[in-house]
Amino acid sequence: MLSKSVASDFQSSRSDGEYMRYLIHRSPRLLLLSFLLFFILKLLELCWPEIHLANLSTVNMFKEISTLGFSLFTFWSLYLLSPFPTACAAPAPGGFGPNIYDVTRSPEFAHANPVSNHGQPATVAAVWGQKPYYLFRSWMTDFYPAIISRHDKAKYFKGGDFTRYLGKDLAVDNQDEKVGRNNVGVFAYNGRSRPSLVIKVLSHPVDDGVYGEAMTLDDLGLYVNSGFVSFKTVNSVKDPRTGKIKTVKQNSNRPAILMKRVGGEPITGTPEWKNGSKEGRNRMIAAVEPLVKAEVMDIWAKHGFIYMDLNIGNVHIFFNSQGRIIDAQLFDFGYPGVVAVKPGTRKAEVEKLFEHCWDYFWPLEH
Repeated sequence: MLSKSVASDFQSSRSDGEYMRYLIHRSPRLLLLSFLLFFILKLLELCWPEIHLANLSTVNMFKEISTLGFSLFTFWSLYLLSPFPTACAAPAPGGFGPNIYDVTRSPEFAHANPVSNHGQPATVAAVWGQKPYYLFRSWMTDFYPAIISRHDKAKYFKGGDFTRYLGKDLAVDNQDEKVGRNNVGVFAYNGRSRPSLVIKVLSHPVDDGVYGEAMTLDDLGLYVNSGFVSFKTVNSVKDPRTGKIKTVKQNSNRPAILMKRVGGEPITGTPEWKNGSKEGRNRMIAAVEPLVKAEVMDIWAKHGFIYMDLNIGNVHIFFNSQGRIIDAQLFDFGYPGVVAVKPGTRKAEVEKLFEHCWDYFWPLEH
């Protein structure tokens, strides 16, 4: 459920132009009703003298209503047919103006789900069973969730345009934050619940991996809403006539997930890590390991999937007042880091896999 403040944010955005056009597109009966109203009022205006009612002020009133109906009909028609993109719509009074970001089309932002040599979606074995990971196990079934139904697709990424709510890029503001290869960035949420929410913008169109991330966050209680964000992409295009490379800017919608903000900070951004010795860093790693393991095992026991992408940037840690690490939390549940496992998989097998993942992603310093 959306909180009242978040719900009011998205309710207020419905008064904007882009939502009005969306509403007309989804409900063409509004346009038909406007036309019928105009037609009825014009008919009454024409028939009024024939029924010998002499109240001139009433006649003038109907003429004014008829003119107003025609104006409304014209407005709705022109708005429906207008070519302006939704990102140009004016914000609601007191709202935030849409921020348009330039995203360079480069390999960093062009990653979609890996595919095999035959053009089919990559399997878990193809991603995690190859060099340098060698982490695939026979009891792994598919990327989570294994099945995405029509109901799931009807639920997610239907929340409209989030562009107006984009705040600062948290990954740019904090260089220790990790931006995954499938992400444009994680942005502060400029709505009424700013401190507690963020908007994660993905770099490629909605596919099974994108649906999977939203569904995983929903399962874990971190999901709030999902929609899209308008960006300007900069593409390099070769002119077929001259052979020269030219730059073309295009509007592009990217899927976006509104989610609860995970507290803490990446371990590499803490003064204790930056200023610590090798021995001190190794002690920090040793303190974080059981905390992360407990969360990974709890997720597996409750939801039937394993968190594989234990990259050091995917874990936020928490200190107490004495400067001791007391908690750790995972926060990036995007493809391909979440893998479903067969029912009946033994706990010892999952624990052993975690140890191998941990040794790969969090090696001790020597």
